[in-house]
Amino acid sequence: MTKGVDIKKMNDFRGGVRGDLGISFCRYIAMNFIVACHVLQYYGNELAWWFNCGVQIFICISGFLYGQRGIDNGYSFIKRRFIKILSSYYVCLLIDVVLLYIFSDQVVDIKDIILMVFCKGTIAGLGHLWFVGTILFCYLLTPILSQVYEFQNRKNFKIEFFSFCVCLCIVVQIHLPQFNPIWILCYICGYSIGKLKLKDEKWLYKASLLFVPTSIIFNIVKIYMKYILKITLKNDALNSLYARYGNLCHLLLGVSLFLILYVIYKKFLQHISGIDHILKLSDKYSYDIYLAHHIYILGPLSILSLQISAFSKIIILIGLISAQSIIVHKASALLNQLKISD
Repeated sequence: MTKGVDIKKMNDFRGGVRGDLGISFCRYIAMNFIVACHVLQYYGNELAWWFNCGVQIFICISGFLYGQRGIDNGYSFIKRRFIKILSSYYVCLLIDVVLLYIFSDQVVDIKDIILMVFCKGTIAGLGHLWFVGTILFCYLLTPILSQVYEFQNRKNFKIEFFSFCVCLCIVVQIHLPQFNPIWILCYICGYSIGKLKLKDEKWLYKASLLFVPTSIIFNIVKIYMKYILKITLKNDALNSLYARYGNLCHLLLGVSLFLILYVIYKKFLQHISGIDHILKLSDKYSYDIYLAHHIYILGPLSILSLQISAFSKIIILIGLISAQSIIVHKASALLNQLKISD
């Protein structure tokens, strides 16, 4: 059993701190953003590339939750997180590969499947699964972040922590190119906000004061450059720098939306009758829905490509995504019972 905070008083990636439905609301919105993003992407709508900040909200939430946890045994923490995340991932991957083999003309290379087993690649229809490898890498970093924060009372901690983050991003960029260092930084931002919550009752105000105005400024500049100036860069170095700036804007947008959504729930929504039941159900299946939905929206098995009414597409999509999500959830829960013992 992990020492420190009792694991039974916490939910994992899909649940977070039990009782805080503000987090559940943020996760619910992020989940819907991601599904909407892929539907919009299918139809070539530019808004898809704004709604996909739901992924950054997810990453930030995860960092925020684990920033509030004490980690005495790093190995135990990583083992539990990996088993919980990978059990659902492997079940969903198995279902998807079987579906592609039976119902699609797409040739699924065994090499690609092996790479996906190790979270090192994706195939058509499953491009969203890059997220799994990224969040696992973040979990590997979490015990290190916990140790780093042991020195948070030092005079120069902020400068030292900033230097640590810069060095980490450089190392990831050079030696681990399969990961986007900006998304790792997004997790660290969430983790830092979680640490702030533990020691400062004005954490929400202070975090919002930092991230929301910064996000507005950065994204206004991005909108101006992309949609008004319509900048196109032929120089590879400048193009790479511009892409990183866009990623940074997305990080800031995701973190800011997390904070804003949290405030919206706490101020206006938490007393609405029945909302808690919706959010608890969403919490239970949000990760499974994330894993399951993509194959039915983008790729060779897209329901959206069928020549049927929009209403029929919606009903079929909801049915297929719900069915696979429930199967993944039940099967992974069974695997977890077999693998994780107290």
